[in-house]
Amino acid sequence: MGLLRRFTSRNDRGEMKKCMDKLENILINVELGKCYERLTIRERNIISLYYLEGYKDEEIAKLYGITQQVINRLRKKGMKKLKKN
Repeated sequence: MGLLRRFTSRNDRGEMKKCMDKLENILINVELGKCYERLTIRERNIISLYYLEGYKDEEIAKLYGITQQVINRLRKKGMKKLKKN
């Protein structure tokens, strides 16, 4: 999460911490907390940036200094982990 603290939220909803807390609360409320714990820090951050902050894969890729395809693959891998029970 250290990487993300250097960037401002695109949707002006506040600090990244608030967004991360909101995502965690949503996941816990729908009983995905255990699945959320399976995610790597990077997967959590990418999913948060994509779904909560509205960033596109190519924008996230620039933040991490990797390709758009890698971001897409990590995001989809993380979402599969969330869907598993």
